[in-house]
Amino acid sequence: MITIIKPEILEFKNIKKGRDKYVVTHDGLFHSDEVFAIALLKLFHKNINIVRTRDSEILKKAKKDSNVFVLDIGGDYNTEKKNFDHHQKQSPSDQSTIIMVFKYLFPYYKKDEVLLKLRNRLISGINAWDLGKIDRNISNTPLYLPQVISAFNRFGTPEQDYQFIKAIDFAEQVIANEINTAKELLEAEKIWNNRTMLDGDVALLNKHCAFWRSIQGDNPKVKFIIQPSGKNWSVLSVNSQTYPLPYSTNDNKPIFEHKNRFITIYKNLSSALKYVIPIV
Repeated sequence: MITIIKPEILEFKNIKKGRDKYVVTHDGLFHSDEVFAIALLKLFHKNINIVRTRDSEILKKAKKDSNVFVLDIGGDYNTEKKNFDHHQKQSPSDQSTIIMVFKYLFPYYKKDEVLLKLRNRLISGINAWDLGKIDRNISNTPLYLPQVISAFNRFGTPEQDYQFIKAIDFAEQVIANEINTAKELLEAEKIWNNRTMLDGDVALLNKHCAFWRSIQGDNPKVKFIIQPSGKNWSVLSVNSQTYPLPYSTNDNKPIFEHKNRFITIYKNLSSALKYVIPIV
């Protein structure tokens, strides 16, 4: 559970080690950097109490208390004291708060394939955005995740703290989904590596591989893929503009074929093979 605590009622002398964790971060507009950093802490701590302030006296006390995380504010980077602010000359130039917290929580991440994918697919992008390494002046494109987080802001209204909690809850779900996706990608890589190559650059997979496209990439040796899809078998084109699937014949009708010629589905493998082998 996330609880926002008013700065004036925070008593550092009462903060002790336990399941609850205390976080001090800046007030005002919030960003994906500190939002996702707190969401990462939720992986380890069921209850998090947050103080949003820029009060120098509160920050001074918080930075001295190793039971309090000070995130994205305070002017210090000290892992022993749990101070994670990247807005100072001494901090690594390529690390925002999200990377600092991630490395603190998962110092072994390079040896864990799931965590490594989580860093590469999610954490690194948030870090790059916060450091200004991604062009933010882009229009008419899908929203970046940090923009989605920023849209939670209701700055200057009584709703702001509540919106901050909502943003953290959303970020927590994104992290959970990315951890699950990382596991599925690792399984998909195993399926892809065990594929059977048929004549004409056709890859036959023995299990359904939801992430074949990201794993296959631009491999020119694969034009078509056959894989199980529930009780059926799918024939897919890796590039329907270059290698469009043909329309089926009357003697081998599929149960579905997309008009854009990138997927055709048959009831069994033999029918799928009969369909795809003659076209390559």
